[in-house]
Amino acid sequence: MKNSGLNGAVQWLNNNKVMLLINDRGRDAAKFWFTLFHEINHILHKKTVFPYLTYAAKNSAILSLGRSTSEEEKLADEFAKNQLIPSVAYNKFIAKKDFSFPAIQKFADDIDIASYIVIGRLKHDKFLDWSDFAKNQPRYQFVYTKLNSSF
Repeated sequence: MKNSGLNGAVQWLNNNKVMLLINDRGRDAAKFWFTLFHEINHILHKKTVFPYLTYAAKNSAILSLGRSTSEEEKLADEFAKNQLIPSVAYNKFIAKKDFSFPAIQKFADDIDIASYIVIGRLKHDKFLDWSDFAKNQPRYQFVYTKLNSSF
């Protein structure tokens, strides 16, 4: 998926086997976890859906310009958000309007999740600037190796 512009994709190979692809695009750890849960939602609903691609027919996809706004994609986004940070707890937190790192860390500890997940959500929801707390956000880099053919 190098240079694809995609964060993740799911493709059903047969009725019992699914391929989940995740890119280290941006290398942001919060994006990685959001993307993983988003794609898991597609698996749970046994759909073949690619971000930036729209589902056209069984086992095929067609190109669309920009991120898909289909209902399936919206539902997968909501699933990922709510699995990572329960919406009731998040709404109570943002209502306090204290987005200092100590407040974020306390909230993250209270819901038993890494603070960088909360920071990523706050950035996505525009409560924080993309440069805020950059030092508190780990970055992932995938290591690519050849798979053994017996895999």
